Formats: sequence, structure tokens, C-alpha cells
Amino acid sequence: MCPTLTAQTSGVYRLESLIRIRKLIPLECFRLMGFDDADYQKVKQAGISNSQMYKQAGNSIVTDVLYYIYKELYKAMPYLFEDIKLASFFSGIGAFEKALNRFYHEMRNENLEE
Repeated sequence: MCPTLTAQTSGVYRLESLIRIRKLIPLECFRLMGFDDADYQKVKQAGISNSQMYKQAGNSIVTDVLYYIYKELYKAMPYLFEDIKLASFFSGIGAFEKALNRFYHEMRNENLEE
């Protein structure tokens, strides 16, 4: 949290917060985006730096959001999912793959109703 500066005729005052905010670790960022710990471990074992892991998590789409987009698309246009193929330039843990795998798993179990 950034302290706030105020200027008045009697001088400059610095308002400080008593709240301490800690930085999220890359694992927490991956979890927030809907990836599981095994996905994080794959990235970590590949030797990716923490700064790159932050970027990867930040540039991803939340897998749950993407799952619900697929779900609504299926309700409106089920023929789109008859012969869908998805390729990734990454190590197989992309958000699109995870959401699509979840969607197909739910579809096979017929749990697509809300």
C-alpha cells in the first residue's frame, strides 16, 4: 500500500497505513487463475524464473471463466464442439486445454446443467 502525501500551508504530512500487504507467490497466482499445483510444479521443474511465472499467470485467462464460456457456447451452438481440435505452443498446461478438458469431462458425465 502506498502512503499518501498531503500538502498544506503548515507543511507536508505523510499518512501511513497500519495494514501490511504481502506479495503473492507464483503458486498462489497459478491457483487464482484456476491451475492446480501439479501444473505449477511442471513449470517450476522446467526452470522458469519467478518473474516469468508471474507473467505466465498474469497473461492467462481464468480457466473457470473459460469453462463457462464453453458451456454457454455449447448451449447455443453444440455443433461447434463436434470436431474441435486445440493446439498449444506451451507444455500442455494452457488455460484453453484445461477448460476444454473440464468441459468434455462434464459433458461426458452430463453435468452441463447449471
